[in-house]
Amino acid sequence: MNDHKHQIALLHAEHDDVHLVSSLLCNEPFDVVSHKDMHSLADDLFESEISPTVVPSTFGVVVCARGASKMNNQSSAGFTDHLTDELAQLTGRYKRVLVLADSMDENTVCTYLSAGAHHVIALDESPRLMQARLVAGLRLHKEPVQDEWKLGPYHFDLSRRAVRMDGKNLRLSPREFELARYLFEHRERIISIPELLDAVWSLPETTDSRRIDTAACRLRKKMSLGLEGVWQLRRLRREGYQLIKVNAN
Repeated sequence: MNDHKHQIALLHAEHDDVHLVSSLLCNEPFDVVSHKDMHSLADDLFESEISPTVVPSTFGVVVCARGASKMNNQSSAGFTDHLTDELAQLTGRYKRVLVLADSMDENTVCTYLSAGAHHVIALDESPRLMQARLVAGLRLHKEPVQDEWKLGPYHFDLSRRAVRMDGKNLRLSPREFELARYLFEHRERIISIPELLDAVWSLPETTDSRRIDTAACRLRKKMSLGLEGVWQLRRLRREGYQLIKVNAN
């Protein structure tokens, strides 16, 4: 294996999917390794942790969600719930989780993204467009230059995707963490709703913005970003959100 290539795990892939993804990434710095299920992927993760010089660690995971479009509503819902549980597990271990889906129903896509997937890519797109989206998604989430940083009472651990406030671990969902990180990285600036939908949720600007309002409300409570806090998260009508410092004490 080329020492300069990153290993990409391909999960739940059919034979044609393995060939497709491998061919799309053949000229990129990635090696594709197929795994039939989570157990196989977990074994690979364990081996890479105990023998890092022998077994290369996995850079990211591409999950194939093929079949939902052919199922009835009940079966499709069960398939989506199962995959959502797996995405939540993957997000805690890997910084890059992409989904290749044959169903781009808005509710399904939003469910995958809320569970922690960074991007959802349609399997029926042209090979050229799929390649561009795959490469962009895998390169977008680069290793942070600084794994940890502090701002007042908040301690962000980017490698673990975790936040502590006054030394106490906060229970944030993957999307809440990404929203908090983006807000603090762009503090004092007014951030529009379309920008948040694109940067944090990877969704088009026409998507219902209530998911942002819900996540922001939870962050206010969990991170004390209300009127009594050192930092305040404001909702500006027709403009977006702004995180500002209001109390220096």
